[in-house]
Amino acid sequence: MFRSITRKIKRNPLCYRYLADRADVNYIKKSRRQPNDFKWRVGPRADCRRVEPGTVQIGHKLYVFGGYVTLGTVSQRVDVLDLQKQQWTDTSPLPDGVPQTHAGMATDGQRFIFTVSGQLGANCSPGVKHCFAFDTHNHTWTSLPDLPEVRYMPLVHMSGNRLHSLGGTRSDRHSPSADHWSLEIRDGQAVQDSWTPELPLPEARNHTASCLVGSKLFVLGGQQTDIPPISGDPNYTCNFATPMDDVFDNVFSFDIQSGDHKPLASMPIALSHSEHAARQIGQKLILCGGVRDRMTLSDVILAYDLALNRWQKIGTLPYPMKSKAAAWHDGLLFIVNGQRSNSKVDLTPGEVLDTVWITELT
Repeated sequence: MFRSITRKIKRNPLCYRYLADRADVNYIKKSRRQPNDFKWRVGPRADCRRVEPGTVQIGHKLYVFGGYVTLGTVSQRVDVLDLQKQQWTDTSPLPDGVPQTHAGMATDGQRFIFTVSGQLGANCSPGVKHCFAFDTHNHTWTSLPDLPEVRYMPLVHMSGNRLHSLGGTRSDRHSPSADHWSLEIRDGQAVQDSWTPELPLPEARNHTASCLVGSKLFVLGGQQTDIPPISGDPNYTCNFATPMDDVFDNVFSFDIQSGDHKPLASMPIALSHSEHAARQIGQKLILCGGVRDRMTLSDVILAYDLALNRWQKIGTLPYPMKSKAAAWHDGLLFIVNGQRSNSKVDLTPGEVLDTVWITELT
């Protein structure tokens, strides 16, 4: 009887949110955190647990697309977190053909969001070359010319009226690429029929945090290779028996117009799976957690000083996390969704999250 009542309580959305929020608050209270570390509070819980969603911030709104619910299940949801009101709204789901994970994403900063290539389906499913523009005003999707080749998790940025796609993993989901293409965009529409080849990255990267400052792309750590599917498996089950991925601490700048590149100060630790958790705040690039290797998650928050070429650890996340979103608005840092470690000691990937954490960062 008591078990039945407990199940009913947990199935009630209001009861679930209350209990989950209380558990998170108690977790923070019991955590042994340094006195000068960030003071985290619980924000508006998302309606969907997911890891590795595509995310883009425009102004005070964070758009969250798809993601893994479990390794064998992907989400079609598109949700919007109003960072000012701290409220969620949902919109129309991803249409057919739009990848749920591993897509590169960028915005014109005003109205349109662009999704480039990525993975269509669960597990380690095949990638697609499809590219799309999402209109945030009327929530409609428009097709763009396909990328010349499939890429998983390329670095994608908008510079002026050109959409750039750099690096990523090739169609076998394992081999790294340094290729660079661009596409002219106006008012959310492609002006060209095909992508233009550009000067390649000096080093191949995927699952890599990056920030575009002017024409300079700052490439922050990341990795080469990724987990391929088991050969011949019709369900594309991920082959975790493959060698560990190469995760990097090195940082470099790359001018997307001239191709000039320059090595910069290395990060204190190697990190990947932070591609949606890097933000520019003034003259600093903020990088929030990620993975140190495939089975080791990190809670470290780093800041890179653009003027001094220097890294500094500035705090920690509520727990070690990977593949979450970071957003910043009006002095507040938001950490959204993702996957946490099993514990502070066991740093292997654990629970997929619906949490939103908020702290002050100026």
